[in-house]
Amino acid sequence: MKQITLQKRCVTCKTEKPATTEYWYYKKRGKHALDSECKVCRCKRMKEYNSRSEVQEKRRKRQKEYNKKYVTRPKIREIKREQRRKRYTRPEIRKKVRDQQKEYYDRPDVKKRILERAKERYQNKITHTRQDETA
Repeated sequence: MKQITLQKRCVTCKTEKPATTEYWYYKKRGKHALDSECKVCRCKRMKEYNSRSEVQEKRRKRQKEYNKKYVTRPKIREIKREQRRKRYTRPEIRKKVRDQQKEYYDRPDVKKRILERAKERYQNKITHTRQDETA
């Protein structure tokens, strides 16, 4: 028996794709309970929207207000600190974090950047020392 797959057309790119959650986001009200815009187009649209400066500024402002209202309160700070402490003392989390750090610091571009910064600091230290000696 041949299986029939429903096709759905994206309103943005006008291409037809199978009507599955692999290609479409779930939307309760949409036809077949799927969004009218395919995942690729929606991601592209949201990326463009989120990169706009006024949107970023609005998000920063909202986050700042939230932090001021909730995060900076001593009780909540203490709860968050305790949550972090519990999380990072678990052996599997510590191992995962350590592995991620090792993987990051083993990357050639990161090693190069660290070396350049170390050279800069060394050069700055030498020039400051020489200036102190002449003064």
